[in-house]
Amino acid sequence: MSNKEKTVKRWLPVVRLPHPDGTFPGERGLMLREPSGSTSQPSMVSIRDSSAGGSSSQPQSLDDSSGGKLLTSSLNVLAKPFVGPGKDQPDSESLGLKSPRLLPVMPGPCPSQDPVGPAGSRPMLVRGGDELTMLIQRTPSSLLEPLTFFVSWQGVPTLAYRGFPPAITQLKTVLERMHPTLPKENPGSRWPKTSLGALRDRKRLTPHQLDLLLRICREEGALMQAGGLQPLEVNRAALCIFECRSLERLMSWAEVPFAPSVDSSEPEPEELGRVEKILAEADEEEYWFAASKDGNRVSHYREEHVGVSLVFGLPLVDGDNNAGRLWSFIHRFRMRVDLELPGMYNWFADCSLHVTLRAIMG
Repeated sequence: MSNKEKTVKRWLPVVRLPHPDGTFPGERGLMLREPSGSTSQPSMVSIRDSSAGGSSSQPQSLDDSSGGKLLTSSLNVLAKPFVGPGKDQPDSESLGLKSPRLLPVMPGPCPSQDPVGPAGSRPMLVRGGDELTMLIQRTPSSLLEPLTFFVSWQGVPTLAYRGFPPAITQLKTVLERMHPTLPKENPGSRWPKTSLGALRDRKRLTPHQLDLLLRICREEGALMQAGGLQPLEVNRAALCIFECRSLERLMSWAEVPFAPSVDSSEPEPEELGRVEKILAEADEEEYWFAASKDGNRVSHYREEHVGVSLVFGLPLVDGDNNAGRLWSFIHRFRMRVDLELPGMYNWFADCSLHVTLRAIMG
C-alpha cells in the first residue's frame, strides 16, 4: 500500500442533540480518516467524550496522545449507535480520551463567498438555506382537532384528526412552490394522523380481529369526543433527521416556532372530505384485505432508515391539562387493545408520537 493510500482511523463518541423533553436519544460513534501526509487546515468542532462524566466541552490539543493527527478529509457517521466498548468500537480510555476534545472537520461548500474583507482576514462566508425557517416563523399557529381512533392499511392503529387547518396546508403549498425539487408528497402525510404502533412481525389481523379493533376505535373515539378534549395548538414545527420511521431514534430534532398569532380557521372542505373518505373505507366489506396486507409491521418502523421530515411532535404533559387528557385517551386505547387483542401490537414510545406535516426526504 502506498503512502497516499494509508489512513489513520479513530473511533470517538459524539454528543447528540437532546429531545424537546431534555433527554438524549443516545450517542454514536464517529470514525475519522485522514490520508497520510495531509497538510489541509481543518476547522474545529467540539464534541464530548461519553466517559468523561462532565458536561463541559473545553478546547484541548488537536494532537492525538498516541501519535498522529486526528484529521479527516472524509467524515463518516456510522449507522450503529455507540454502545460502549466492543470489538469494533474501542472505549474512550483505550484511545487516551478522558475529557472533551476538539476534532477537526473540513468545512463544507457555501452558496457564495464574499471576497471583500480586511487585509489579511479570511473572506466572509455567506450561507443560504434559511427559507424553511423563515417560512415557518411567518406562518401563524393553528388548531388541530383530534377526531377518532382508526385502523389504517396494514393494521396500523392511528389517531386521526379532522383535517389540516388552512395555515398548515398553505405552508405546504408555499414550500413546494419554493422548492420544486422536493419529492412528491407521500399519501401518508396528506391527511393528519398519529401512528400509535404497529402489528408485531409475522402477525396478521383476521376478519374477526379487525371487526373487534374497529369497534374499539369507534367506542374509544366517542369517549374522546365526549371527554372535553380541546384542539391542539400547533405552535411549532420540527425539522427532524430520523434514523427509523417511528422517530424513536433521531439524529437531529430542530424546532422552529410558528408566529404567535393563532389562526383558528376550520379546515377547508377538501381537507375535511379527505379524512372522511379515508375513515369511511373501514365500512366497506373488502377493507380487511387492506388492513391485513403484508408490510408496515413493527420492524419496518424500527429498522435503520434515514430520512428527513417536517413534523409536529405531540405536546408533552408538563402541566398542560389538555395534553394530559389527550395522553389519557391514548393510553386507555392502547390498554384496551392489549386486553382484547393480546400479543398483537407493539406501541411506539410516547416521546416519538407526532403528526407528519410534510416528508422532505426518505
